[in-house]
Amino acid sequence: MSKKDRQGLAIIAGIGVVLLALIGVRLAVGGSQAYNPETFCPVDGPTDHLAVLVDRSDSLSRTQAAVVRRRLEAASADLDAGERLSLFVLSDDDYDLEPLFSKCSPGDGTEANALYQNPALIRRRFEQGFRRPLDTALEEAVEGREAGTSPIMEMIQVITTLPTFQPDQSSRRRLLIVSDMLHNMPYFSQYGPNGADFEAFRRQAGRAAPSALLNDVDVQLIYLVRPGFTQFQGRDHVAFWEQWIAEMGGRLTQVDRVR
Repeated sequence: MSKKDRQGLAIIAGIGVVLLALIGVRLAVGGSQAYNPETFCPVDGPTDHLAVLVDRSDSLSRTQAAVVRRRLEAASADLDAGERLSLFVLSDDDYDLEPLFSKCSPGDGTEANALYQNPALIRRRFEQGFRRPLDTALEEAVEGREAGTSPIMEMIQVITTLPTFQPDQSSRRRLLIVSDMLHNMPYFSQYGPNGADFEAFRRQAGRAAPSALLNDVDVQLIYLVRPGFTQFQGRDHVAFWEQWIAEMGGRLTQVDRVR
C-alpha cells in the first residue's frame, strides 16, 4: 500500500471517529430535550400553552358534543412535542383550579430520528401517557350539566392567574373557550335586553366584575348556538366579548359557531 493510500485511510478513519463521537454525545444527552416524566414538558418550560375551557353549565346537543370533541382532538394533534394542553371545565359556581388534564405532547414518534431516538417508545409514550388520558378527560368535559349560573368571566380569571399559565412559563399562550358565552351571574346576566351592551355591563357590574390577565393571549371561541336563546347571541354578543377580552389585554383571533 502506497503512502498516499495510507494517508487516505487515516483521513477516512479520522472522520469516522468524529462522527461516532458526535453520535455518542447525542446519545449521552438522551437524544432529545430533557423533560418532566409526569407531564412530558421540557424541564425549562413548554414552548406553547393551550388552555381549553369547556363550559358545561348547559347541556351540549349530541351534534355539538361530537363537533367539539373532534375540534379538541384536532387541536391536541396539532401540538408539537413540548407544547402543553390544559383542559378545564366550567360548571355553575365551582371554580375548580385543578384541570381535568394538563400535559405536554411528547410527540407521536413520526418525526423521531431512528439513529439516536426510539420512535416506537415515543409512540407508546404518546398513546399511553398523553392521548388516552386526554380522551378520557374530553369524554368527561363534554358531559353537560344544567346549572343556575354561568361564571364565564370568573373561570377565565382563574385560568389566567394559575402559575402554569404565566408569560414566564411559556413563550406563547392561547385560550380556547367552548361555550355559548352567555355569562350569567347575579351582578350581570346576558339573558336580557342589555346582555350585549358593554356600557350597561360596566354600569351594572361595577367593581363586582372580575378581571383577567390576558396580556398577549390569543383567544379562540367555539361559539355554541343555543336553540331558543338566539335572541341573546349574534354579532353584538360576540363584539361584547371581543371588547372585554381586549380590555383584559388579549386578542380574539377566531370565532367558530357550532349549532
